[in-house]
Amino acid sequence: MILISINSEPYIWWGATPFSPLVQSLDWMGVFDLAIDDKLYQVPDEFDLHQPYPNPFNPVTTIKFYIPKSGIVTLTVYDLLGKEVETIINQYINVGYHTIRWSASNVTSGIYFVRMKSGDFSQVRKVMVVR
Repeated sequence: MILISINSEPYIWWGATPFSPLVQSLDWMGVFDLAIDDKLYQVPDEFDLHQPYPNPFNPVTTIKFYIPKSGIVTLTVYDLLGKEVETIINQYINVGYHTIRWSASNVTSGIYFVRMKSGDFSQVRKVMVVR
């Protein structure tokens, strides 16, 4: 994502990188002012599953996670007894900073655990659904 300013109006250009030839050419010609979100182009140092927010929540929470190495990432929700409630994602994810939203509209109020697993890495965070 690149933030472009044309005539002082901000626009977001999805799918373009600041290193693509088209963007470099347009920037060099002074067609627009270019602002780059540097975090989008950095590689995280380590795996990390952030504490979901808001927490407690009803019915949706946001989960951020960092992936320093591309691979299969699984985000699974478990109840207090350790029973799998839902798999949020189970797919190949590229290196980077990621955000996903989980809707708990199909579960009852209570405490749940979100587990992220990728390769040898595993981390768990506690969430509370309040109705």
